[in-house]
Amino acid sequence: MPRFLADECFPADVSRVARSGFRHDPAHGNLAIWDDESVLALAFREGRVLLTEDTDLGKLTVQLGTPSLGVVRIVLKTVGKEARISRVVSTLLNLGDRVLNSITIIEPNRVRIRPL
Repeated sequence: MPRFLADECFPADVSRVARSGFRHDPAHGNLAIWDDESVLALAFREGRVLLTEDTDLGKLTVQLGTPSLGVVRIVLKTVGKEARISRVVSTLLNLGDRVLNSITIIEPNRVRIRPL
């Protein structure tokens, strides 16, 4: 199972549940003062897949070729808290290593995976 780094945009409630109950290891620090390139570099250096709601991080990885082990972006702002937690955690568990070396987008009714 991959290790994850949750950036400042990623909902802390989802990160907390993933860390406590599902053997995920999502580091969640105060990355708000970091620019996107530095957050991606940190995730890569630590061997982690980045968890975010930010569209720019996926673009940086694909368009600029910024080194990355993968980016998981959630697009679930219209989903309630409990449903959001359930959707993200169950999707990450089901996908396992498939999130490595890819851009994964988790939406309410579908999941898209694009290899890097």
